[in-house]
Amino acid sequence: MRKAFSVLDSPYRFALAQISLSLRDVHRPSRCDAMTLILHITTREQWEHAKSLGIYKTESLEKQGFIHCSYPSQLVRVANTNYRGKKGLVLLCIESNRVRADVREEGLGEESYPHIFGPLNLDSVAKVLDFEPDNHGEFKLPPGLA
Repeated sequence: MRKAFSVLDSPYRFALAQISLSLRDVHRPSRCDAMTLILHITTREQWEHAKSLGIYKTESLEKQGFIHCSYPSQLVRVANTNYRGKKGLVLLCIESNRVRADVREEGLGEESYPHIFGPLNLDSVAKVLDFEPDNHGEFKLPPGLA
């Protein structure tokens, strides 16, 4: 009786295993083991509500499955594009390694943003800064984040 041929019997099995591992890594949620500062813009009212609940959730988490964040180098562009002139905002300074939900970076290059795929545990927020626009409605990077 002839043995059925298997890809695993081939001389290419090591290469196939490496490809399989690489493909799995593409879709596996990543956890940030090293602390990376990620930022999230929200209203003071939403933040106060989160503190009363003990957990922070957003509309985007419900609709898109994640909480939008950015790196300090992206913050001003994101704020001026999405929140120009809006008052009553705060900036959550989040230590990525303390977030219990999956944190994934999505996109390419400068358009690659950190996203939190689940509710945000409040103990991952190291600092909350008032984040108000200037007299022209534009945002600037807060001192200490530059």
